[in-house]
Amino acid sequence: MIEDRLKKARERKFADRRKAWQTDCEKLTSLGKKPRSQPKSANLTLSERDAVERGTRAVTVADYLYRLRVKANYDDITVFAEGPTSDAEAAALAADLVDLANATLVVHEVRLADRIGSKALVRLMDEVLLKSNSYTSHLSLRRDLHAGL
Repeated sequence: MIEDRLKKARERKFADRRKAWQTDCEKLTSLGKKPRSQPKSANLTLSERDAVERGTRAVTVADYLYRLRVKANYDDITVFAEGPTSDAEAAALAADLVDLANATLVVHEVRLADRIGSKALVRLMDEVLLKSNSYTSHLSLRRDLHAGL
């Protein structure tokens, strides 16, 4: 994202330099003087680069999911099936989604424990653990955490 923002900043600076050159060119031509050569590129100064980097916030999984949802609204649902471009990105996304789901569950569990009490929450977790065959390891760890409160 930072590289994209730096590229756009260079493009804006180049457009501004080209516009200033055109204005100077018109002035000098009207005075009968030879205009200077047209600018070919624009490099950012260190302070401009720092300003772009400071102005770019970190991208989170929530941002990624939001962009997927918006893209699916305007394009099509295949964006969810295509996913990340490399195995490393896919693994990082999977880990981030697991972290997001776990954090969301903990928030809800703490809220439930506050509302109904830790003992009632542990009883409910025990009921789920007795009836469920899958995904019980994470629940049992959190159950032990709540039971210790």
